[in-house]
Amino acid sequence: MKVGNGPALLIVFIAAWFNSFAQDLPVFPGAEGFGSRTPAGRGGEIITVTNLNPEGPGSLKEACESSGPRIVVFEVGGVIDLRPLNDNLPIAIRNPYITIAGQTAPSPGITIIGYGIRIATHDVWISHLAIRQGDFEGARGSTRQCFYIDGSENNHAADIFINNCSLTWSVNKMVSTWTNGDDYTHDITFLNCTFCEGLHCAGIHPEGCHSKGFLLGDYTIKISLIGNLFSHNVDRNPACKGRSRSVLVNNLIYNPGGVAIVGTMSTYYGGGMRSIRMSAVGNVLKPGRDTQLFSDVFIDLGGVGGSSRVYEHDNVDLSERYPATNVNSEWRYDDPDSVLWTSPLTVLHSSQTYEYVLNNAGYRPAERDYIDERIINDVRNSTGRIINHISEVGGFPDFDETRRELNIPDNPDGDEDGDGYTNVEAWLHDMARAVEGTGRPDPLEVSDMSVRVDECSTRGVLYCCRGKIELRFPSEVSIRRVDLFSADGTVCLTRKKLPGNTVPVPQKVVRSGVYFIKVWLSDSDNVISSRILLPG
Repeated sequence: MKVGNGPALLIVFIAAWFNSFAQDLPVFPGAEGFGSRTPAGRGGEIITVTNLNPEGPGSLKEACESSGPRIVVFEVGGVIDLRPLNDNLPIAIRNPYITIAGQTAPSPGITIIGYGIRIATHDVWISHLAIRQGDFEGARGSTRQCFYIDGSENNHAADIFINNCSLTWSVNKMVSTWTNGDDYTHDITFLNCTFCEGLHCAGIHPEGCHSKGFLLGDYTIKISLIGNLFSHNVDRNPACKGRSRSVLVNNLIYNPGGVAIVGTMSTYYGGGMRSIRMSAVGNVLKPGRDTQLFSDVFIDLGGVGGSSRVYEHDNVDLSERYPATNVNSEWRYDDPDSVLWTSPLTVLHSSQTYEYVLNNAGYRPAERDYIDERIINDVRNSTGRIINHISEVGGFPDFDETRRELNIPDNPDGDEDGDGYTNVEAWLHDMARAVEGTGRPDPLEVSDMSVRVDECSTRGVLYCCRGKIELRFPSEVSIRRVDLFSADGTVCLTRKKLPGNTVPVPQKVVRSGVYFIKVWLSDSDNVISSRILLPG
C-alpha cells in the first residue's frame, strides 16, 4: 500500500457520498411526482444553443442528439422551425442524462413549430419550451405530436420530468407514452404544462377528425399529471389505456368536446384487456361551447373493470351538470395508497385548482406570449372553440430572434451553498423562477413565515390543538386570508380579514400528520404557502 492513498480514497468516498445525496434531490426544490428525482444532466457538459436553425452546429437538435450527461442552455430566443426537416419527430433524444432549460432563453423564449420531440431514453428533464405543431403539409399526421415518449423496441423511457411547457396544435395528440408491453415506460411527470387546441378536422390525420390531448398508452406505469391545463380538445384530457398506472392531480379541463378524463382496459399492444389503476384528486372541469360529453360524466371509467382500482376524490364540474365518475363501486377504493400514489405530493383543494393552473401553467407564465394569453383568457371568459386549422387563431407565431449573453457560474459543478444542487443548477432554478413569476423581489418570502403550534396534546391517534399559529411577517404587511388544509386537500380552517399576524386554531380535533397553510396578502395577489407537521 502506498503512503498517501488515504486522502485520495477519502476524497473519492466523499465525492461518491455527495453524488449519492445529490441524485436523491428533486430536479428543483419542491418538484414532486414520479421521476422528479432524476439527476438528468447534473454534472454534465453545458451545451449552449447559439442559433434557431432546425439542425446543424449550435442547434437544439444537435444538442439533443449528443451523448453523455449534458445541460442544454440557450443564448438565443425566438422560433425554431422544424418544417424543413419533413420528419414527424425530427428531434430525437436517444441518449440519457439530459437537462433542457428553456428558461435560459431571452424573451420570448423558445418556440418550436412544425414537429416535436421524441424521447426514447431515461433521465430527462425538459422545462420552459413551447411546441406548436400546425396543419401544414408534411410528414404523416398519425404520428405528429409535441412529445412522444417511446419505450418500444426495448427503449428504457423512464425517469422523465417535464414542466412548464406549452403544447398546441397537434394533428394527432399533444403527448403520448408508449411501450412494447414490458414496462419500459415508467416514472414520468408532466407538471404545469398546457395541452391545448388539438386540431380536429385538419384533413391531415388518416383517421379524419382527430383533436386529442394526452394518451397514456398501454403498460405506461407510474405517471403523474399535476397542475396542467387541457383546453379545446375533443377528448383524451387525458386518456389512460390498459394496464396504465396514473396519478392525476389538480388538472383543469376546459371545453372538452366529447370526453374529459377517460380510462379503458383496452390495449393496442398485443390486444386484449388489461386492468388500470388511477388516482384522480382535485381535478376541475369547466364546460365550454363545444362540450357535449358523450358519457355524461366528468371522468369516464365505464370501460374499467376486472382487477382495476380507482381512487376518486374532490373532482368538480364547475357547471354542476356532470357527475364526477361512473366507476363501479367494486373497483372504487377509499385509499389512494391502495391504488397508486407518489410521495411527497402537495394536493390542492379543488377550489384552488382553477386559479393555480391559470396562474402557473405554460412555458413562461410571467411573460406569456400572445397565444398562451389568449388561451388563458378563453378559460377565464368562457370563450374560444375547438379549431380545425391554425389560421382560425392567427397562424404560426413569428417572433423576432433575440440574444442574451449567459452568465454561467464560473464553477458550475461546485456547490457553494452546500444544499446538494450544483451551482449551475441553482442558477437554472433562479432563471426558472424569473419566467414563472416567482423569482421577482417580493416583500414576503416563504422563508419569512414561521409556524408554531402550541398547547397541543396527544389523544391516541388524534391530535388536539388549542394553540395558535404564528405568522411572522414584516410589520407593514397585512394578511387578507389564511387557509389550513389537510394532506388530502380538505379545508380545516379558514380565517379572513385578520387584524394581526397571529391566527388562532379553534378547539377542534385534527389528526396528526402533514398540513398545508396558505396565506393571501391584503395588498397583492401573492399567495404564500408552507407545510406544518403535527406530530402524533
